[in-house]
Amino acid sequence: MKAIGEHTAMAGVKGNDDFLQAMQFAAQGFDDNGNAVVGVEGYLRSLKDKDGTNTYDDVTIRQATASINRATSIASKDEVAQFAAVERAGTGTDYASQFDEDGNVTTGGAAAMTESISKAYGNNRMAAASGLIMAREKAKQARRMDLAGSGTGGHIGMMEAMRANGYSGDYSQKNVNEELMRRAQFIQAPSAQGGGRGESTKAYAAAQKRMLNTAESELQSVVGAHGINSTQGEAAYAEYVGKLANVSGVLDAINQGSPEAQEDISKTLSQKISVRRPETGADGKPTGKFTMTRNVTVSGAFDLSKENAAWRVRKKEFLSGDEARAFGAASEASEAAAAAARPPEPQG
Repeated sequence: MKAIGEHTAMAGVKGNDDFLQAMQFAAQGFDDNGNAVVGVEGYLRSLKDKDGTNTYDDVTIRQATASINRATSIASKDEVAQFAAVERAGTGTDYASQFDEDGNVTTGGAAAMTESISKAYGNNRMAAASGLIMAREKAKQARRMDLAGSGTGGHIGMMEAMRANGYSGDYSQKNVNEELMRRAQFIQAPSAQGGGRGESTKAYAAAQKRMLNTAESELQSVVGAHGINSTQGEAAYAEYVGKLANVSGVLDAINQGSPEAQEDISKTLSQKISVRRPETGADGKPTGKFTMTRNVTVSGAFDLSKENAAWRVRKKEFLSGDEARAFGAASEASEAAAAAARPPEPQG
């Protein structure tokens, strides 16, 4: 594969999604959707822009076809398909994620890359694992952390499971994307989640939205069984607030680093979510108990949670240097003030 990449004819091919796809699909005889592909030129001529016109003119198609044919003449079809499947991860735009109306990743993304590499390598599992590792490195260099954010070993295991289950059911691209992104959220720093290309940051923003929805569902399950004022409810709410802080920190990083994701983040911040509010008695005074409400936006829930100790602890993890020290000092001062306001413990 190294020889293909070093061929002088590859100079105008390696950074182009369409040309690399043409290489891979023509060599293996089918595209990422399983449709038959006959030849590089035939595939390039099939490409259309949104307005229905040909993506490439005749001259470009002939030149690209000649370059690809020269570069790939020194290798077998399997080697060509494998090289192109791996190289596609480094263009920065290939293996693009597809999103549904709610902003969730469906097809494409890390799952599409994994499936494409798996099929290109066929039954050679060891080589497929090596190919996936190479693709992940190329994706990292291209700032596509949505393709390479999860752990390497787990990603290879996921490829094995996808192959064993026919790339369907629990191992469809949608389900695999969600699982790989879930894992990536706990591995990658906020700066990595927010510092990638637009494709990457949009995928991480969608993953944060799923985290919010999952956290709320878990809280509601405990509250439904034990009540918000129970020991279990108190512990579940502290965990919930910690997750809100986690999401807030990552969304801040994504919002600062990616204009492409700002619209998605805005929609997430405006959705309604559950929060705990102090209960008041008939006299209008706090009873010391709490009630749950779901008439607050995510943005509002973040603001309401800032006085919660669980929020302060988790939020500090997203800061560094002077910010972290200032945040820690403010938290300690707030806790000291709260302690001073509490009545003294009765003496036994």
